[in-house]
Amino acid sequence: MIIEDFDLVVLNKNTLTHLHFSTSFTSVIALALSSAQLATMCDFYVDKDAHGSDHFSVVTQIGAQICFKSKLQVFLKKRGT
Repeated sequence: MIIEDFDLVVLNKNTLTHLHFSTSFTSVIALALSSAQLATMCDFYVDKDAHGSDHFSVVTQIGAQICFKSKLQVFLKKRGT
């Protein structure tokens, strides 16, 4: 299975993401995947308001701070500034 082969984690286990209007049947059709390393930093939720759609918004937040300073310095050195 691809999820296991690439060491991925499913963030939204059994979280309903789709509402069939005519039957009111709900299902999980959207998947939020993460690497195993990032999964512990992820906060996943489904917006309770579908905003008129039959799909609920899927939100994944990654609680990590990213620092671009070192990459920017390398870039500037390569450009000679």
